[in-house]
Amino acid sequence: MSPSETSALVELLAGAFPERPVTERMLAAYSAAWIEEDPADMRRAAIEYLRTGRFFPFPGDLIALARTDGSEEDEAHREWAKVIGQVRDVGSWGTPSFVCGITRDAMRVLGDWRPFCETLGTPGHSLDAARARFLDAYKARARAEARAESIARAQRILAINLLELKPKALP
Repeated sequence: MSPSETSALVELLAGAFPERPVTERMLAAYSAAWIEEDPADMRRAAIEYLRTGRFFPFPGDLIALARTDGSEEDEAHREWAKVIGQVRDVGSWGTPSFVCGITRDAMRVLGDWRPFCETLGTPGHSLDAARARFLDAYKARARAEARAESIARAQRILAINLLELKPKALP
């Protein structure tokens, strides 16, 4: 992204988060972070973030949203970005709001919300380790859900086929 594209996108975000003034220093930091990103992907990510974000995003928040192609891996990373957003937005004393049931299930692997927030980044509780555990749990739960949907679809097809094969009653 060019500096002018970055500036336009940061100004768009600032319109929704007026408590965060845009400075030259901020624009320089965002420009450096987004220099290799596709402008269309970043705009899509910004608009998606505006729908759900409660605070002005960090550059990495939008990069995580922009670098998705719908794969299981991308979806897991996008949901992890939402978890970190909730840590920042509601903190350990708040109640996180996860729309995705798979995300809620994956968070159970990491334990209760308050201790998770309070220990994140402390010795023995690295952010990288928490992310890895979340991603593994999320992908396992997503695969299990996909298998269950596939089995249910196969059962419906089988039931329809069996009904079509059923002999017709004679008059």
